[in-house]
Amino acid sequence: LKGWVKKNRLKPDDMVFQLKPITIWYNLKQYGKVFGKDLRPHMFRHSRLQHMADDGVDAFSIKAYAGHEDVRTTQIYVKASRFQRKLAFEKGGNIWKGG
Repeated sequence: LKGWVKKNRLKPDDMVFQLKPITIWYNLKQYGKVFGKDLRPHMFRHSRLQHMADDGVDAFSIKAYAGHEDVRTTQIYVKASRFQRKLAFEKGGNIWKGG
């Protein structure tokens, strides 16, 4: 893909694929049937925001990225994961270690 983009001298805002939203929705539904899942395009938004949180991005930055007015809306998308708890523990330090 990188080679194709370079060869065609595409800029960051240029469209690479010209797909209609209904095409994306339809294909996700078809793939979902194969995997026994109900896939929807909006799931990508949830996944992206959750991955940002898991990578340590703070809730207010995620809120701005998502375009939410209120951080409580962001919290609907981003749930605490085991990985986030581990990061918080590591950042807070181990109170059980001496020193």
